[in-house]
Amino acid sequence: MSPVRGGGFPSGAAIGGGWLAKRATLPSITGQIVIGVLLGPSVIGLVERDALHQLVPMTEFALGLIAVTVGNHLNFRLLRPMLGRLTLLVALEATLTPALVFGAMRLAGLEDTGLDWMLGTMAIATAPATIVAIVAEQKARGSFVRTLVAGVALNNMACVVLFEVARTYSQFEHGVGGGSMLETLATPGLKLLSPALLGAAVAGAAWSPCGQTGGV
Repeated sequence: MSPVRGGGFPSGAAIGGGWLAKRATLPSITGQIVIGVLLGPSVIGLVERDALHQLVPMTEFALGLIAVTVGNHLNFRLLRPMLGRLTLLVALEATLTPALVFGAMRLAGLEDTGLDWMLGTMAIATAPATIVAIVAEQKARGSFVRTLVAGVALNNMACVVLFEVARTYSQFEHGVGGGSMLETLATPGLKLLSPALLGAAVAGAAWSPCGQTGGV
């Protein structure tokens, strides 16, 4: 598939769909999602599955930018008055949601414990791209927006951690990789530690000059 058909035309169509959605007093991302569904392999098929795989690097880059944008809202000094509500919100989402999905899978006859927990932890996630796009488009500000975006950030962090634990448990359950249960469960911790240390190093390097010069 040509780059124009696989990337250029769908992008232009998505911009047009976003414009139409705004004319209908809807968030532009609503129109973009509708255009994506229509042009995708499930409906018209203009963008085939192979083309979607070719866009993976662009998708990962975009997700990285979204993650940084969301992370910028995690200012714990500003969030301190609402920290109790955020903690309760994330705790409920990280426990009740997976438990409900796990129970539903069991009732549906899916008796794979590892897979059930993976599906449950996936259900924790909230779409950060949608939230960020709507907040930016509406130029929304205030304590509600700070709480919302911070909740999305913490929510997705919990999703990543718990999904890694569930996936690793599923691998152990099916005998993939070998090793003891303790070694298997230590794997997600090591995987998450590396990016956490890298992020801390980058943040420290970016903060040091500001701290020495008094900021910009």
